[in-house]
Amino acid sequence: MMRLILWIPLLLLFLSGCIVVRSDAARVDPESGSFVIDLTSGGEQDRDSDENEGQDDDDDDDDDDDDDGDDDDDDDDDDDDDDDDDDEEVDQKRDEIEKMERDLHQAEIQMEISRLQWRLSEDAAQHQKDKDHRTLDEARRDRQLFHEFGVAEEKHDAHQSLARASNQLQDAEDELEQLSILYEGSELEDGTAEVVLSRGRRGLEQARRSLEQAQRDHHVALEIDLPKKLESFDRAVNEADRAIERADVERQVAEMEHQLAEQEQHRALEELQEKLEKAHHDLEEMTGEVVKPATLAWRFF
Repeated sequence: MMRLILWIPLLLLFLSGCIVVRSDAARVDPESGSFVIDLTSGGEQDRDSDENEGQDDDDDDDDDDDDDGDDDDDDDDDDDDDDDDDDEEVDQKRDEIEKMERDLHQAEIQMEISRLQWRLSEDAAQHQKDKDHRTLDEARRDRQLFHEFGVAEEKHDAHQSLARASNQLQDAEDELEQLSILYEGSELEDGTAEVVLSRGRRGLEQARRSLEQAQRDHHVALEIDLPKKLESFDRAVNEADRAIERADVERQVAEMEHQLAEQEQHRALEELQEKLEKAHHDLEEMTGEVVKPATLAWRFF
């Protein structure tokens, strides 16, 4: 009935060719372009309410989205922190491996240096050993030659000196005796006889003192100097022999010390290699990449 009442004035307006609508219930449909009158009360208010409610719903949805975005950002920040920590650990492990590789290479070079130094010391020891053996051979040869020729020569010289002194004394005695026969009882007044006899007596006294000195020299030469020379030759032989024995002992000690040092270097090198292998394994587990150990050429021979 209500619709019929409304249609009557609309029909009249249509017939007149002019329609004027001033009502909150009248609106144009945006899709069809037709003129629509909403006869329900509060149409525009309801639309505003609907729009406000839609806007509120959109705001709520935006707030929820913002909250979800904040949560996602927090999760991303946590993931970034974890990634940074992992990268830092990987870098530390790489630095550790690099340092261990340097230490390993230095240990290998030091071992090679020790090996070369041992070769040099062995060569020097062998050279010294040959020299000591030559010294011993020379000492033995000198002692043998002295026993064969030196002793006889020393004794001969001592005996000859004593014999010359004894002969000189005998000559002086004979000369004085002859002078005494010639000039004793002589009637020469110029004192020639006394001068000649005095000279003869002085020569005899000098010959007697020379003989005494020759006897002392003979004793020293045969009883003191000759034994000392024999002893010196024996001492030279013994010292050369002891030098060889001492060098052999020193070489044995040096060889044992070298073996101990070499074993210690091998143990240290093996420990470094084990630590380096473990570090490589840890890095592979952290990154998933296969780590190839670095190599260094250091051998010279």
